[in-house]
Amino acid sequence: MSGECGGAWLAERIVEAESVDEANAMFHDELNAAVNRIAFVSQCFTWVEFEPSLILRLNDNEDRRFYYRFSNDDGPVPLTFLEEEVTALKALETYTEKGAAFRCLREACIAPTFYSRMVMLAAALDALAAQDTSKKNWKNSRRDYVNQVILKDEELSNALYAPDEGIRHKLIHGEKVDWTADQHKNRDYVQDIYKAILEYFRVEHSITLDIDVVGPMRNPIGNYAGMRGWYKPRNPAVNIALRPMTEALQIAREGQDKPPHQNFDDMFIRCNGAPDSY
Repeated sequence: MSGECGGAWLAERIVEAESVDEANAMFHDELNAAVNRIAFVSQCFTWVEFEPSLILRLNDNEDRRFYYRFSNDDGPVPLTFLEEEVTALKALETYTEKGAAFRCLREACIAPTFYSRMVMLAAALDALAAQDTSKKNWKNSRRDYVNQVILKDEELSNALYAPDEGIRHKLIHGEKVDWTADQHKNRDYVQDIYKAILEYFRVEHSITLDIDVVGPMRNPIGNYAGMRGWYKPRNPAVNIALRPMTEALQIAREGQDKPPHQNFDDMFIRCNGAPDSY
């Protein structure tokens, strides 16, 4: 973890696990629990979700392959308000807002973490359903309206609203969610919900927004660029350590060449996928 004031904390842990996914989940469960308490006692926001990380198997890994994620703060994103946005705003004049859907969507934009965004998007779905079910005399429940008219994705709807086990229920009631479960793998819930809302406004209210925006729900903080993948050292003498690796990449991105740092590509080779041992 690092911050504007400089310096950094480096968290390291050896865990016994059957796979890289299991090891990563075990480590971050423990780390996030600690960071949550650090944020509370310091009465200050902090996170680890977007920080650089690496995973190295210590046994049955002769060529020392590892998974590495590099991230770098890209700074704030400016407000885009051109002809397309002006047209969409004018089209919204015919939409009478009964609840607080747009407030929830704006809060989702500024929310810096997955959990906070999910909660505000869930609130936005409820607000949109309350708005239209009252206006259109929808005979079924608001939840049916969200499922059938807004999301139009049975798998996503079940993940969000399954009785007692749905993500929305667990987040609102402060329960833990097992993100390693098969049903949650390979799903980006935030983007899936947000894209469904955009499509809903296009179909139901003739309001079209640019769906090709890079990183939608952009905000002044939490905008990161980076890379991730499998690597191995070019020779046995190369040290696999998070800090010097990350510093080498940061220097390379800035176009600097400051000894004693080496260029990342001089030290490591990118591999095609995970080895069988992982």
